[in-house]
Amino acid sequence: MAIGGSPGHSGRTEHSVACPQLPPAPPVPSVVALTLPPNPAFPQPESQNLRIILQSIRGQATVLEVQRWGCASLRDLAQASSEDRSWLGRLGGIELVLNAMRTFEADTELQQSACGALATLSYENQVNTKAVLQHGGTELLLRAMHGHSSSPSVQGLACYVLRILAFLEEGRHHMVQLGAIETILMALRNHIGDVDVQGSGCGVLGRLTACSSEDLAKVASGDGLGVALGALSAHPRDAQVQACASALVGNLVLAGPQSVQEIAQSRAADLVVQASKHESLEAQSCAVNALNNMCLRSEHCIAQAAVSGAYASLAATFQPTDENIQLLTITVLYLLTTTDQGDVGDFVQLQGLSHLIPTMMRFMSSLKVQEQISSILQRIGHRAEMLEEILRQGGLDGIFTAMHRYPLSARIQVSGCYLASRWARASQDGAQRVAEGGGVELV
Repeated sequence: MAIGGSPGHSGRTEHSVACPQLPPAPPVPSVVALTLPPNPAFPQPESQNLRIILQSIRGQATVLEVQRWGCASLRDLAQASSEDRSWLGRLGGIELVLNAMRTFEADTELQQSACGALATLSYENQVNTKAVLQHGGTELLLRAMHGHSSSPSVQGLACYVLRILAFLEEGRHHMVQLGAIETILMALRNHIGDVDVQGSGCGVLGRLTACSSEDLAKVASGDGLGVALGALSAHPRDAQVQACASALVGNLVLAGPQSVQEIAQSRAADLVVQASKHESLEAQSCAVNALNNMCLRSEHCIAQAAVSGAYASLAATFQPTDENIQLLTITVLYLLTTTDQGDVGDFVQLQGLSHLIPTMMRFMSSLKVQEQISSILQRIGHRAEMLEEILRQGGLDGIFTAMHRYPLSARIQVSGCYLASRWARASQDGAQRVAEGGGVELV
């Protein structure tokens, strides 16, 4: 069952809703160094060498050393190119790896290499991903996690493959049936210091919670919030962790009033604000979406975000070209200005207006955007030292254009009249510019 949003605080904005956030796609699997030698050292897809390797693995299925070597070889070969991954899949490489996992369940080294092989074979290859699913890979991955719970490598690589399998609806359904949520939550708790476990584990849970309300409830009841906040706190510099854990926090907002209350009473707002300052566009996007959901559902989260430096971080998120981030940023900024907490001056001092006002002009066809930005400018304009900055950045043209376009919007008209009167009283130059811009007629 898919999940959707519901309106936030009444009286704030009729169109803003809290929405589930999909975590980013997994990066290239980091099982071995990815720098290739200058000369082609990997066998070509149709070469006799590759066939000999596969034949050796297949012919000595009960010899542990051969299977260890075989899984490690397939893991490394699959990193060479997408063509090699496809050839290895077509030649039965995935089935060989899964057979080795069944035969030598107790061997940590083999399970690690096998999970690594499945990771590289599945990366950006849907055919291979479906083959892993169809040949019982999900169950074997979870058995590997149970049997080698103390190995961060096994846990991280298995979560990575599950993260890829979670792109498929059948994959999500099957892994949840097999207890993947509980297993991943345990791995995240036991390996808080391992960046790969935290990134991939939160990535799986983020996708599950975005796609199913039932899975969202399971993760919430299993203290998914606690593991997500632990990941954010333990790995502030890692883009994947910050993106995936932020997405998970944002989704947990949708689990119900109890979850919202737990989030409001935790450090979630502070940690997600810090994630929004990350240089990674993916981390920024997921963090701003999480802030949007949190602020729409909780006034306490609004206040927490404001005092945690959200104004400063939002000034920076306007700079990327991603329109989705910009629109979410506008909503969060709009909600922040409904509280007296924090300092909106941080947004102005970091050149936030130089991005906000051009965005207002660019989205003039959106009533929601115009109402929100008009209200933001009115709030900022309360302070005399910022009123002149709004005028200098082109705010007069923006607000008057919105007033012309939306004469029936009370919010836009009230904000515009307020700013026009403030500019007119502030200085002779302001009064002249208001008059020249048609302010008298509008008011």
